[in-house]
Amino acid sequence: MEEEAATICLLISTEKTKLMAVGECDMTPNIAIQGKNIDTVEDFCYLGSVISNNSSCDKEIRTRLGKASSVFGRLNSIWKDKGLSIGTKIHTYIHKSFFV
Repeated sequence: MEEEAATICLLISTEKTKLMAVGECDMTPNIAIQGKNIDTVEDFCYLGSVISNNSSCDKEIRTRLGKASSVFGRLNSIWKDKGLSIGTKIHTYIHKSFFV
């Protein structure tokens, strides 16, 4: 892999590169780049989504629920504010729901 990357002038970062075998795999492959073994992981976050080696979406769902709960928890002060109209609160809720 290192040689192929070099043919198009790419360098592989051993600190950022991780290895994940998807599905049932009896052995853990040892891949070394620049003399350093690449870490094997069971899951990782890629573009905000959790990718898992067993194709389960449980961690992804828990992560998304946690993020949504955090966002809506920060809106408590808006819900309790007596000075804001119901229309403003509904608009805020709809706007935040769309982007969570």
